[in-house]
Amino acid sequence: MNHPSTFPFIDLQMFKAQALAVITKPADFFRAMPLTGGLKEPFLFVVAVGIIAAVLQAVFAVFISIGTAVATLLFTPVILGIFSFVGAGVAFLIWKMMGSSHNYEVAYRCIAYSFAILPINLILSVIPYAGGVAGTAWGMYLAYVASVEVHRIAAQKAKWVWGILFVVSALMGIQSEVTTRRMENALQQLEQQVGKDGITPEEASRITAEFLQGLKNAAPPDGQ
Repeated sequence: MNHPSTFPFIDLQMFKAQALAVITKPADFFRAMPLTGGLKEPFLFVVAVGIIAAVLQAVFAVFISIGTAVATLLFTPVILGIFSFVGAGVAFLIWKMMGSSHNYEVAYRCIAYSFAILPINLILSVIPYAGGVAGTAWGMYLAYVASVEVHRIAAQKAKWVWGILFVVSALMGIQSEVTTRRMENALQQLEQQVGKDGITPEEASRITAEFLQGLKNAAPPDGQ
């Protein structure tokens, strides 16, 4: 019996089952995941997740402009598709250094199906700081589970490696969010000042200097 599919390139029933398995029972999913079969199926899984993520992002982007929302819908699946290959390459090297005997295809399959959590992470990201940290922790947890269940790496070793990478990634993410929020505040202040009537050249110069100082303060100190 053929399952109905909205997307011509993927079986939605299978996609739903795979995504739910990764989210709710990742150990069972990775333990049973086929290690061969090519890159097409996991790549299409990433594209399907990318379409869902694009729709979610476009909902927020439409409040900025229609053009931004359209660009989000068009480019998000493409960017995620490219990123899946790059991310799998990095993960492949990490797993090799940890002692995995599997090839790039297996690494790609692990990373591609881990994209199932992306839509939820996008929703979590609206929570300042904690949302990003939670999303990073979830991603690293899936990498840990894949390390043990697929790559047969000792659990203790996998905990140390992905735990350290989580701490580094979380700290970088927090620093990036702090910088972004500072820059947004500086830009809002500039827009408010420029929007005032009767601004003089001297005031414009002062406002610009304050904005540039705000950008400087938003940037992380040297060495961080």
